[in-house]
Amino acid sequence: GYNETVRAFSINHTDVVLKAWYRVPTSPEDVEVEVVMSPLSWLFQLLSPQEAVEAYVEGCLRDYYGSGVPSRRVTVNVTNVETGFAQSITTTTDASGYFRAGPFTLARGKEYRISIAYGGDDVYTSTSKTITYTAPPPEGEGLPVSLPISWAVIVVAIIVIIAVVLILIKIRKIKHELELLYSEDEFVG
Repeated sequence: GYNETVRAFSINHTDVVLKAWYRVPTSPEDVEVEVVMSPLSWLFQLLSPQEAVEAYVEGCLRDYYGSGVPSRRVTVNVTNVETGFAQSITTTTDASGYFRAGPFTLARGKEYRISIAYGGDDVYTSTSKTITYTAPPPEGEGLPVSLPISWAVIVVAIIVIIAVVLILIKIRKIKHELELLYSEDEFVG
């Protein structure tokens, strides 16, 4: 239930109990946007620049005293300012009050309005916070600047090696099937 303060005192020789119920104010803090690139997205980026990125919104729901608010549902809305397209994910804070929502798909170079909302309950008040974020711009044609060319060579080499191994496995399988076929012919004939 509610937080409660109880004070007992006497007025004119009569015992009086004063109870005060209150809810603790909350606030989303340390809100950050993290853009992620999986190894597979790096490969696609090598072939052609991607028009969108995946991003996660993370932060901490804190109470008035600076302590994390655990096990509370937080809703994160990400809205493209230009088009009005909105994405929404509801997540739960961990034992320390931290939350992470996503992935959200963001168009490169576009501005987004990110709103974090907590609806409150019988212990904590509701709260919200809105920030703006601009997704990283397109990185030009071909390789992104942050990806060394040696990585591209390594990725291509790995792909070639995998292809060669798969071909060799297929050849070996065909040879084995042919050997079985010839041995059956000799056995029958």
